[in-house]
Amino acid sequence: MNQLPFTAWLDEQLKPRNWSDYRLAKKAGISHSVISKARSGIPPRWEACYKIATALNVLPESVFRAAGLLP
Repeated sequence: MNQLPFTAWLDEQLKPRNWSDYRLAKKAGISHSVISKARSGIPPRWEACYKIATALNVLPESVFRAAGLLP
């Protein structure tokens, strides 16, 4: 499978922006615990993924795929 685990995908997105998990959560308008849970293996659900996509200015589908919600 070519898909990266969500945490690796997240790191790939945050590193060039020099963002912390906390900053992403704040910009996305979600609880930091959503990101913490994702780091521990519980990927975010649809709504949180959409908010993450908006904050990162990426297509929501890319976040849905990284989180395993779409093939």
